[in-house]
Order: sequence, then C-alpha cells, then structure tokens
Amino acid sequence: MTPSKRIRQLVIGAALSAILIGVAGAGQAAAASRHSTHVGVGIQQSATSADGTLNYVVTAVSDGTDMAKKTTISVPFDAAALRVVNWSLSKTASQVSAAPGVIEIQTGPLGGDGDSTQVTLSFRALPGHAGAVLTERASYKWSADGNTGSGLSNLPVAGNAALDVQIAGGNATISSSVFGTNEPVTFWYNAPGGRVVGTRVRDGYLLDADAVAAKKAYNDRKVKHGVYDDGVPNVFADAQGNVSVLLSTANLAPGAYTVVARGNSGGLEAVGAFELK
Repeated sequence: MTPSKRIRQLVIGAALSAILIGVAGAGQAAAASRHSTHVGVGIQQSATSADGTLNYVVTAVSDGTDMAKKTTISVPFDAAALRVVNWSLSKTASQVSAAPGVIEIQTGPLGGDGDSTQVTLSFRALPGHAGAVLTERASYKWSADGNTGSGLSNLPVAGNAALDVQIAGGNATISSSVFGTNEPVTFWYNAPGGRVVGTRVRDGYLLDADAVAAKKAYNDRKVKHGVYDDGVPNVFADAQGNVSVLLSTANLAPGAYTVVARGNSGGLEAVGAFELK
C-alpha cells in the first residue's frame, strides 16, 4: 500500500476543506491572502484505458468567495507524438476545442467557495511514440467583475511526484516545484511507529495537528481564548508552483519517515522520505 493510500481516508476531509479556506502560507510558500475571486487549475493523469488511451482530468476550482465568470485553460501537447481522441465535460456550460499542439477549455461561470468543473481529455500515442505523455503545465486565465488573474497548473506527473527532503540544523526542509500557481498544499507524514500525523502550519513549520488541537483545547478550558496560535491547514505554492516548509526533528523519534504533500486544486501528491538515527 502506498503512503498516500494509507492515510487518504484520514485526511480527505481536511484536504477538501483546505480547498475552501484561503489562508496565508509561511516560509518559502507564497504569502497570499484570500482573493474575493480566485481560480486554481490542476491536471491529474487517470488510469490508461485497455486500448491504450491516455486520460487526463483537468479541474478548475473557484476557491475565492465570489463568482469567476469565465476561465480559459490551454493544455499543450506534443502533436508529433499524441493525438486527441475524445473529451468529456462534467458541466455542459464548458466548451472544448482542439488545435495542433493545444487544447483550449472555456469553463462556464464558477461560483465561489470551491465550485469546480472537470474536463477529461483522452489521447493516444502516434505510431513510434509509445509511452508519450503530457509534459508541460497548462496555462489559464480567469475574469470576473473588475478582477482578472492567470496562472499555471501543476505538472502533469503520472502517479506521485517527488518531495525533496534535506536534514540540517535540527530541521527537515521539505520542498517541491510541481504544484500550480498559488495552489493550496496540505502536508502529513507517516511516523516510524505507523502513526499518520496530520499537520498544521505556523511560521513556516509543520506542527502535529493533534498536539495543536490538544493545546488549543487546554487554553480554551483555561479561558485563554485566542491566546494560542494554532496555525493554518495548508500553505500556498508561489507563482511558479514552488512550496517549502520546515519540520523540526528535535523531538522526533529515530526511524524512517514518509512525508506527503497534496495539491488541493488538482489532487497531485508528492512523496518524500527521510531517516533519523
């Protein structure tokens, strides 16, 4: 069983909630505040069909508070290696058109607070190009009343991407560049004893979410409401899709750890590992 599958049921509620919550990230993650209108776009490769058809799900999520009237997504592909065979829409308001080397998706209106639409794109490899896949990020732009924005999707990686983990000075620095523009990213890790540790983020550091909740509950019982900073549920990638957080190793038990980061717009998961002696 993969690390992400082991913990998916425990964190799926928090991961979906993180799509709806706009909070500031810390460390090298973008210090973004929630916009009244904002759209994120993700690409996730789904299972290849028995006939060799390669399928990608493109998701546009309106994670601000207000409606985005129109979002245009351009998905590049190598026309010398792949041909488009089909597409399907989760909402009939969306429109799709194909030209050599690019597919353009125009969504209908997306309401705020997590409203989304999906388009499944299907490709087949041309003769002599077995194993060809999408390799470039999609670009997108959105518009609303008096507000516009643009960005890039996550990298269209098959399976799990890699997290870089570096241990130095009592900290694990955990980073990746695979996510989308300003995409909210949620972290958790598997401890040596088998415990799955959900996290909160404060001052750029991952914190044990259970320990944070216990501390906050203690403060509430002592009528110290608002005194304890319990952090935020996710960080935001920067404009290029980079994200970086710290995990203090000072009080961690020796053994092997696996860290998972999930992009909440496209569902891409990145996995890294480290060991403490």
